[in-house]
Amino acid sequence: MDCFFLKSDHKGSSFVNLFMRAGNEAAHRLYCSLGYAHCKTLIDYYADRPEPENAYEMIKYIPRSMEV
Repeated sequence: MDCFFLKSDHKGSSFVNLFMRAGNEAAHRLYCSLGYAHCKTLIDYYADRPEPENAYEMIKYIPRSMEV
């Protein structure tokens, strides 16, 4: 995963985001442990079940050098 963030930084990205099912507590704990934060909730994002499920957008900022 560190290689992914190094490449993202090299390309000028300032953050990485992902979407996950709100009911997936194990994934939520995993992403939080990796430095992601819950950014917003999208209502009925996953409509592939009889009951729609919300999604969490998770975001992780990429540390950037302050060199000019």
